[in-house]
Amino acid sequence: MLSLLVNNQSLDLSADVSITLKFSSPIFNTIGDYTYPFKIPATSKNIAALGFVHRVENFGNVNKSYDAILLSDGITILKGSLRILKAQADFYEASFYMDKGDFSFKRQKATLQDFDFGTMTFASEGAKLVYMNNCKNTVYPARNFSFPMIQNLSYLETYPEPPDRALANINDYWYGIMSNVSIDGNRNIHTPMLYLKYVIKTIFDSMDYTYENTFFDSDSVFNSLVLYNSVDCNGLATGYFNYSNLKLLLSYHVPVISLNDFLSGLENFFNIRFFVNNITGTIKVLSVDDIVKSTSSTEYSKNVSAIYVDNSEKPSGFHLSMNMDTDDTYWANIKSAQETNLEHIKDSVDSYSDLKPWPQSKSLDCKWVRDEQKFYVLWNYVWTVFPWSTQDLQFYSDYFYKGKDLAISTKFST
Repeated sequence: MLSLLVNNQSLDLSADVSITLKFSSPIFNTIGDYTYPFKIPATSKNIAALGFVHRVENFGNVNKSYDAILLSDGITILKGSLRILKAQADFYEASFYMDKGDFSFKRQKATLQDFDFGTMTFASEGAKLVYMNNCKNTVYPARNFSFPMIQNLSYLETYPEPPDRALANINDYWYGIMSNVSIDGNRNIHTPMLYLKYVIKTIFDSMDYTYENTFFDSDSVFNSLVLYNSVDCNGLATGYFNYSNLKLLLSYHVPVISLNDFLSGLENFFNIRFFVNNITGTIKVLSVDDIVKSTSSTEYSKNVSAIYVDNSEKPSGFHLSMNMDTDDTYWANIKSAQETNLEHIKDSVDSYSDLKPWPQSKSLDCKWVRDEQKFYVLWNYVWTVFPWSTQDLQFYSDYFYKGKDLAISTKFST
């Protein structure tokens, strides 16, 4: 017998209630496991437990979520969030988001700015500058942020005349030292950039999850990765960001991005997946490569009356496209130069006979042939195997693996 607890209160369910579960593979970027909509009778007990959401005055709360537990014969089988999809006087329609489902709901609502990454207060500008210079040549976890020197010739709306060399860079180092004021008397641009591992740990700690970082701990190079931002902490209270010269407000220095886009971007960029267990309160990150090669499996078929499998066509390759910061003039020039090459990467074909001859295809067009597992290029009016034996094509902002059947994008770039 099925029973449903909402905020520790048992709901009335119909004797013939049927709840269908949808399990989503964790190695794909989907919303998570959940149930298809099912009906809850609008008994007095249920109406009170769910906060009278069918009433007009509570219309704005229809899509609120409730902590819920689904039980079978008194044994907990699922734990997560119940969301009311439709509320009428005689019945409610709801879906249950279980295990990582409620985490998926949270990650869609939160932004990186919702998390507290810390504030540092200094006795003087000099003390702050000493600490900033001591961040040089250190990485996480010795420091939570860094000040990498990055050329940016479009940061300011107007530049002084004659030009100030230091203002051409974010975090300018003159003979290896940062200073608050350039030799020309202008306030330098100082932007702390938080280490990626610190940002991830802070997010999950704030959400009261235990974080098992098996992937990012696998190589020390991950300790050096930072998140770019453009908030100047050296402009004084009169500057654009109204920033105190005695503080470092680290929550100012994360990208303006939703948590969902941030985690999805990491999953696509590093080919990883975040595994969330709301019952144990743990999050584990694994590479898709390790998942595919793993021989372990989980048995779901016990006590299941029926299983339906969606046999969608499996993509044979993918096209990963990375974002580009609008202020990054260096990247902009490179991306512009490679656009002609990208235009020649065409859709995959099943066999060599499907390759269209010139002039239906243009010179230098490139296609992945699935039957032969090779790239072909139209060279001197003849389709020829790509000069380098490879299954992928790498560009500065784009990556193709066995063609472009599946489009993947990420807001991250290097």
